[in-house]
Amino acid sequence: MRLEIQLEILTAALEKINLVSTQVPNDSNMFVLTNINTVIEGLNDVKIFDQLNPELKNITRIDHFFNFGAKKMSLHRDEFDNISRRISELKHKININIDILKSIIISVTEFTLCVKLVEHDSLKEIADELHILDKIIGQVITHEKIKGGYKFSGFNTGSSWVYIVINSMAAFSLIASVVWSASVIRKKIIEGNISNEYLKQMKLKTETMKEIKEAQSKLLNTYVETEAINIMSEHNLDNTCHEYKNRLIYAINELSKLIFNGVEIQPATVSSEEAKNLFPNYQELDMIESRTKLIERKIT
Repeated sequence: MRLEIQLEILTAALEKINLVSTQVPNDSNMFVLTNINTVIEGLNDVKIFDQLNPELKNITRIDHFFNFGAKKMSLHRDEFDNISRRISELKHKININIDILKSIIISVTEFTLCVKLVEHDSLKEIADELHILDKIIGQVITHEKIKGGYKFSGFNTGSSWVYIVINSMAAFSLIASVVWSASVIRKKIIEGNISNEYLKQMKLKTETMKEIKEAQSKLLNTYVETEAINIMSEHNLDNTCHEYKNRLIYAINELSKLIFNGVEIQPATVSSEEAKNLFPNYQELDMIESRTKLIERKIT
């Protein structure tokens, strides 16, 4: 998980894990907690952080606190002080983690790309992956109308995420379109692989399988070219700039392979919702549709 997303989760959870109580009138030893559900929601949010396990376990040992099931809870002073102390210990630990994250997170802008590399055993494999990404981005944003540029911002500490800053919204959105198209082609590749496995089970003749694979390859090339043409149309780009369509075809093909292997290209968490929606949801890649189909659907 990206460090900035961890920071978002912890910061939001800290606001939730804040006991709101009132003292029972005429009884100084009884308190009523009025935001139990919100507190429990915050506690559940931070369960993914192993470093908080000791403090969380101290709270979860209070069985009736989690199993009460009501919006309010009446507690005797001793119980209230016990829960308050354990909650305070957890909040203190969360604050420490927030401070650490803030000290190591690389500053990002709205036009920052967050690239998740595949885990490799050798530096050469990482270098090869970065080289392909560099070539893809360079081929895409150097259209004379876009005049895009980028700079390497750094590695996310303790992870395989790389930050790349794009110099304009035009270049940023163009890269997003290529990422979307590459994700569509990645889905087509998977569909083709599944189809091939099915055909193998049918035990077709070698010649027939070869013809089918050749037909699939041509069809995939047609899909890629269609995506490239659609991108040029979407961004009002012509093909006179060093055979730009071929550059897009290369970028879509190569990026689809990287995404197939697990590479992700996402916008920074500080990007606008509009910018974020330009990129695919990597949790639902198998459901992605071509922008061409989406546009046709809107028209009809």
